[in-house]
Amino acid sequence: MGKLEQVLIGHENCEVTCLQFVQEYPLLVSSSVDGTVCLWGTRGSGVKYRYKCIARIIHTYRYLTKTHTIGKDGEEIIKDRYIEKRVSVNSLAVSFDEKVGIPISSNLKMQIREFNKS
Repeated sequence: MGKLEQVLIGHENCEVTCLQFVQEYPLLVSSSVDGTVCLWGTRGSGVKYRYKCIARIIHTYRYLTKTHTIGKDGEEIIKDRYIEKRVSVNSLAVSFDEKVGIPISSNLKMQIREFNKS
């Protein structure tokens, strides 16, 4: 039986839906019902990143809706409005392959490279 190394706190007041270790790096990815995805440093990463949330991504989608109001002269006014909603993340498919995987910023790539150096 394994030993508890650390409790990771990053998903506040919501249920964690998925955990996945990233084979290529000492990373753990977690997701929750509020649409938050966290990237964690694990054993094997540098002390600076170990057991810390390195990146937090909020999974959202935007959709266009129309609002209808009546102006002062009784004329109908229709305006476009974008609404952004959080979406629950129930599964993960993690890859850092530049051709296929999820897009990641150059800053995050730099941090991931630092894991392997530490």
